[in-house]
Amino acid sequence: MSKIDNIFLRVINDSEFRQEYDVHPENYSNISDGFLSSNPYVCAVAKLLRNVDDQVSEMEREKRMRNTEGKIELPETFKAKLYKVMLKELTSN
Repeated sequence: MSKIDNIFLRVINDSEFRQEYDVHPENYSNISDGFLSSNPYVCAVAKLLRNVDDQVSEMEREKRMRNTEGKIELPETFKAKLYKVMLKELTSN
């Protein structure tokens, strides 16, 4: 199981998240299951996590190419993109 799958499962197994959004974690074994969910909140979490994972992976590749070190910080413009993804997902259902 990948790191992103583990993070996804931790989020949807959170007791407050489960109760608030009527999530049944036993229906999901990985993030791919989240993309197919009929629950818009689970889909939104899956899409947000995938976007973050993709962005971090890209930033890590760039750091390796430039042979630089240090922590990765997501730019504000990316945070705005995540917000738009979340709004689109939650308002389209």
